[in-house]
Amino acid sequence: MIRLVRPSEEHFSQVLKLKQDFINNNESRIQGSGSVDKYDDLNEWLKSINDIEQGKNEKLVPSTYYLILSDEEVVGTISMRHYLTKDLEEFGGHIGYSIKPSARRKGYATEALRLILELYKDKYDEILIMCEDDNIASNKTILANGGILINQIEKFGLKINRYKIC
Repeated sequence: MIRLVRPSEEHFSQVLKLKQDFINNNESRIQGSGSVDKYDDLNEWLKSINDIEQGKNEKLVPSTYYLILSDEEVVGTISMRHYLTKDLEEFGGHIGYSIKPSARRKGYATEALRLILELYKDKYDEILIMCEDDNIASNKTILANGGILINQIEKFGLKINRYKIC
């Protein structure tokens, strides 16, 4: 069973395992995590994501962060931006998520996206979500949750598929 939980100190050992899984797979970024990959001190990370959510970080749009749990194992991260700037409407969207490499291809992303959409369905008329064109798994995840392809853009040398979910 998959569930979304707010990060807390009780999850730190699992978050460290998540980070290590990405490192072992030579992946440097953990989408939807509030940049947990850049923090050695998880208390600093927890403070940072709480500050972001409360709008105390002037460089970032307020967002809420969740850990994706399967039973009690942290298998990924997902976040929801509270609103979008013009730049984020073009490139970024409302939701970011990652599943650790060792837990992929098990339906966790599809279910986590469904759960976060359920949490926020009454707050937004339309949710924007984007992924790289060659990320087959993310494209399938978004489509499985009702994603409608708006267009494809090129940004930073990447082809990005822009979807809306109503």
